[in-house]
Amino acid sequence: MKKKILILGSEGLIGSDLSIFLSDKYEVFKIDLRLKKSKNYFKINLNKSKEVKKIFNYFSKKKIYFHSIINSIYPKRKKFYKNFIDLDEKNFQKDLIFHITPFYSILLNSYNYYCNIKKKRTNYKSWINLRIKNS
Repeated sequence: MKKKILILGSEGLIGSDLSIFLSDKYEVFKIDLRLKKSKNYFKINLNKSKEVKKIFNYFSKKKIYFHSIINSIYPKRKKFYKNFIDLDEKNFQKDLIFHITPFYSILLNSYNYYCNIKKKRTNYKSWINLRIKNS
């Protein structure tokens, strides 16, 4: 049985390539804002904690446990800065919040989800790396 991986932002530049790369070795589950019909794909706004809680309740009922959760979300705005020097502090903070808020929401909801499972752990990957092991 393949280990399961959850990719956040699965339809973006990074997430889509990552999904393809990992699909041979892992069973890949994908979450994104874009509407797409495919196996193990969920259209969810990760900035809304109710939607995140709902999807983790679904995973729990189906007994779907992830080896890793990978955050590949990046800001997509009308004005995308190709050079970071052109990015002002206000827009940098917006981009940071756009990346961190979903990750934080996933951490909160998945922590409760995994606390009920003995000897299970998951890896959280983002530009902030965490590993939580249940004791």
